[in-house]
Amino acid sequence: MNMNKKLVTDRYISSFLEQLYLLVKAGVPLDESIGMLSKGESNKESKELLNSLLKDLLEGKDLHTAIDNSKVFPHYMTKMIKAGETTGHLEDTLKSLYEYYDRMDRLNNSIKNAVFYPSILAVMMLAVILVLITKVMPIFSEVYEQMGSTLTGFSLAMLNIGKFLNQYALPFIIIVAVIIILLIWLLKSEKGKTILISKLRKSNLYGEIVKSRFSSVMAMALGSGLEIDEALDLSMETTNDIDMGEKVKSLKGRMSEGMSFSDAVNEVKLLSEIDARFLSVGVKTGSVDKVMKQIADRSEEEAKEHINSLISKVEPSLVIVLAVITGAILLSVMIPLANIISLIG
Repeated sequence: MNMNKKLVTDRYISSFLEQLYLLVKAGVPLDESIGMLSKGESNKESKELLNSLLKDLLEGKDLHTAIDNSKVFPHYMTKMIKAGETTGHLEDTLKSLYEYYDRMDRLNNSIKNAVFYPSILAVMMLAVILVLITKVMPIFSEVYEQMGSTLTGFSLAMLNIGKFLNQYALPFIIIVAVIIILLIWLLKSEKGKTILISKLRKSNLYGEIVKSRFSSVMAMALGSGLEIDEALDLSMETTNDIDMGEKVKSLKGRMSEGMSFSDAVNEVKLLSEIDARFLSVGVKTGSVDKVMKQIADRSEEEAKEHINSLISKVEPSLVIVLAVITGAILLSVMIPLANIISLIG
């Protein structure tokens, strides 16, 4: 299969699984369902992917085998579908999977928005300041010279910076572009991600995101018929967080010693005390998957609240900084100029 893995995003997977779930729920056989999706697909690469799945299904292969052969879907998705087919809960598995990927897509979009808007404001702020010191300040300097005076102090420093940037504009642009490219590359690299995660790990936002992912995977896995041990293994693979992984290993150790799942969760502080008590009720009523889903939903909402709170603090702060810097630059030249004009008058 030649489809680029980058095109198989959380949104794409969620949409694909939701449509497949609705068709299967309606009683349409798997091969016919995939065929219908292929016929309605306009994207060439996506159509090729669906046709490859259909080919395997028509050859008598299971859905999880067809998906695994495509080499573009996540391993844990294949594992979940295999569990659903084995236990006879494929319909529930497809529903749990599309809900999980939909949740991850919404959460990732919230994080991107939290970074995007402040970044745009910061770029605009930098652009305004650059225009002031490279275009506006030289005009004021000429006015001062015509009046037989010169800029001093802060305003002179800003003028010199502006002159320097005008003189070396091309090298400056190249350096800034290289820095931006390096930052993007670093953030996309495994080392960069590790550094970023280590900085964010202590924040409440990071904790809520990890908890939401863990709870989502557990709800998805248990709802598909996996045992708790298998669901925990899948959560470690999916969450990909060192601290969470250590806690899950510790939890499994306590469970092997005879401790109940909910007590072990509370013991290792995997979830909050309230969530652990809520989980205890789920264990007693046989609805652990539903409880985990509710915990995931609540964690997602709390993560979004943290993101919105962060944006509401950063955006006004950037506006205030821009106003202060702009005001300082303008006042540094306007007040002395007003004094000169008053003396002349």
